[in-house]
Amino acid sequence: MTQDGLRIDLPSSGHLRVENQFGNVAVEVWNERDVSVGAIIEGGVAFKHSPVVIERRNDILYVAVVRAASDPPVRVNLTLRIPAVARSEFITGAGAITSQGLCLSMSLQTISGNIRAELESPLETDIIAQSIAGTVRT
Repeated sequence: MTQDGLRIDLPSSGHLRVENQFGNVAVEVWNERDVSVGAIIEGGVAFKHSPVVIERRNDILYVAVVRAASDPPVRVNLTLRIPAVARSEFITGAGAITSQGLCLSMSLQTISGNIRAELESPLETDIIAQSIAGTVRT
C-alpha cells in the first residue's frame, strides 16, 4: 500500500471505523462511493507485511494499523478519502486527526493527539470530537 491509496467499497450501511494507535489519521470527504486508504511509514522503514488491516464485518468497514512485537517502532500515518454518505468513526492514541469536509456523521476520538476539523457550510451533519489531553479545533 502506498500514500496514493487502495480503494475499497463502502458497505451499504455506510459504516466505517478507523483505528490507528501508531500515528496520525488525515481524512478528506469526497464525492466517490468508495473509500481510499493510504499509509505513510515514517523513517522509510520496511515492514515484512502491511501494517494496515482492512476487513468487513457485520456491514461495517474496519481499517486498523497493527504492529507485531517484531515490527519496527515507527509511526504509521493513515490518509483516507471517504464518501459523503459515510457514517464514520476515527480513533487514535497519541496521533492527530485532521478532517476536511462533511459526511453524514463523523466521530473523532483521540487520547492525547490534536483534532482539527475543516468544515463547510451548511452544517447538516453530526460530529463528535473528543481528546483527553489534546486540542480540538474547527
